[in-house]
Amino acid sequence: MQQETQIEQMSEIATIGNIFFEPGKTFESLREKPFFIIGTIILCFFTLVYSISFAQKIGEEGYRRFFIEQNEKNPQFSTYTAEQRNEILEAQVRSTKWINYISPVVLVVYLALGGLIAWAIARAMGSDASYLQSFSLWLYSSLPPSIVFMIANLIVLFFKKSSEVSVIDQQRGLVGANLSFLIGGNSPALATLVASFDLFILWGWVLFAIGLQKIARLSSASAWTITAILFVITSSLKVITAFVSSA
Repeated sequence: MQQETQIEQMSEIATIGNIFFEPGKTFESLREKPFFIIGTIILCFFTLVYSISFAQKIGEEGYRRFFIEQNEKNPQFSTYTAEQRNEILEAQVRSTKWINYISPVVLVVYLALGGLIAWAIARAMGSDASYLQSFSLWLYSSLPPSIVFMIANLIVLFFKKSSEVSVIDQQRGLVGANLSFLIGGNSPALATLVASFDLFILWGWVLFAIGLQKIARLSSASAWTITAILFVITSSLKVITAFVSSA
């Protein structure tokens, strides 16, 4: 109890800055008072700017070319009439445009589910962490790598020509923080596996492990073991999805 009273309580603004440089102390402060409003707003803002910037750079024609290429890989698509193919294509382009605009909503749902997962793990391990504390754990684990990732990609995007940017780059990123570019497009599953060891992704998992120790009060061994298991599960799901899609 004496150690808890000595924890320096940070303001919400200080929390956002300190999570980059002092994650341990920041998560300790978040256990005492779990902030989430400003952090969520900042992430939503960057997500919206990032999504719209990519959409503006690629343009509708860029999306249309991408979906034409993808549809041509589907044997069933060739059985449709020209009118049906055009309707499907236009629906794909419209849905993508709206997804870019509602990307902050998707982000909030992702954070809410991530907070739920963190809370369930903490409770299963005997922690007394609340859902709000778990939400702040997931939020602040995602915030630093997400912001740096989006800023870096926005800078590169500014100097890129629209012909040099593809729809896939929006998710994969223009900044090469992993070695998947060495694989090429011949093995999507293998490229996805290698991309799982992206520096931005690993940064987020490291923060998550630190947060589990400070907010959920788990031991170092338990926190890193849980983080490693979650990393393997999420990476495996991405690889399976990539394999099924390519097949």
